[in-house]
Amino acid sequence: MKVRANAVLMLVTPLLSFGTLGLGLRVGAYSGVRAATLFVEPPARGAPTTYLQLLTFLDESGVKEAVGVADLRATFRARGVEHAWAGKSEDDGFAIVGVDLPPLTPGEHVDVEVTAASERGPLLRGSFAWPDAAQGGTAFAPSQLPGEKPQGEVRVTLAIPAQRLTVEAGTPAWVRTSDSAGRPVEADVQVTPEPGLEATVLGKCPGGLTELSLVALFHHTGLGISVRTPDGKTGAWFGSVPVAPGALKATFPRALVAGAPLTIEVARTNARITPYVEVYDRQGRAFAARALGSERDKATLTTPPLEAGPHWLVVAGEPKSALAIEGATVAHPFLVGESAAPTPCELAGIAQPAALRKARIALDGLPSRRVGDARKKRLGLALALSSLAIGAFLEVFLLLTAARESRREIERALREASGETLPVMTKKTSAGSIIVGLLLAVLGFGLLASFLLWRG
Repeated sequence: MKVRANAVLMLVTPLLSFGTLGLGLRVGAYSGVRAATLFVEPPARGAPTTYLQLLTFLDESGVKEAVGVADLRATFRARGVEHAWAGKSEDDGFAIVGVDLPPLTPGEHVDVEVTAASERGPLLRGSFAWPDAAQGGTAFAPSQLPGEKPQGEVRVTLAIPAQRLTVEAGTPAWVRTSDSAGRPVEADVQVTPEPGLEATVLGKCPGGLTELSLVALFHHTGLGISVRTPDGKTGAWFGSVPVAPGALKATFPRALVAGAPLTIEVARTNARITPYVEVYDRQGRAFAARALGSERDKATLTTPPLEAGPHWLVVAGEPKSALAIEGATVAHPFLVGESAAPTPCELAGIAQPAALRKARIALDGLPSRRVGDARKKRLGLALALSSLAIGAFLEVFLLLTAARESRREIERALREASGETLPVMTKKTSAGSIIVGLLLAVLGFGLLASFLLWRG
């Protein structure tokens, strides 16, 4: 019976040991946690609301996946006053957080805490320094196209304030004419669009400028321009016209008066279902929103009243795409006048380079959510290695015990065969049995501890 018991123990020991090893490694592994990242940028001049972006995600073994969270609450503390926001992030993980923070100076600290009712502990907690509106930002320069085949005595340049055209949307453009020294000259302009482009001359402005309206029908097209000055000098321009593939068509007035809101209509020309728009001035962001629950083929959004000065309307298919002006994301310039809507010729002045204060990461909540991971990893590794050591020692001990019992059985059989009288044996509890029991108990408790840590 003792030999049979040893055989059972030799089978059970590796099972307990490897079970504890597996659970210990699972305890020490990084579990999936939800966290949040806050993107911050300064508000526009005179804007009462600061629009921030919050990204919620699931981090599983170092792989981040954006997830929506339905019960978000963010608290901002600035200058001793708390400002609360409640809402949710969409399936792409982004939430637009609008809070009425006081006017902050660069370097002032803002305390932030983001929680969700479905999560234990905050998704993000910390403090960040308010960014300087005069530093950083994304350089945005209108397209200044010299042409692929310039000809004649008059230099011709095509300027597109929005950088690129949007398919089926009218985009303003300007033809600049100058002499060989770069001085502006007045000239009559004629346009010859390639297939896939509609071009219309709208009028002349001082400084050798002629306004065009360009409508792209395809994603690849070109334009020919010929000019003639009153004294008979000529010039010619030809080149491809850049088009933003997949950009959303936006309709809005490009001239406003200060204090008036901007109404934007975004057509859903592709599979994107939640258009996202932002409005900037040279200092920061004046408005941000995504068109949720809008009509099937279009979305209409209205901004708060805007201050005077040049502005840019950024249109994208999702908040993530608006972090950089590229791909299907387009920045459309428009002008807000002091006391009256600007004239078309005044709009030519916004075709100048600018630095849009695009969002920058202020706080990442993942490090604080991973604070206890190092301790869990050490604990899980200790459980796994100790289970292997105890299991190996116990298995060797059981093998040696089985070998000793086998030798005793052989000796007893030989004596019985030779007719020798066997001594009367008294059964005693050996130290080996006690050791086996203790080691099995340790393995069992280690397995239970690993299970509890894994589930807890």
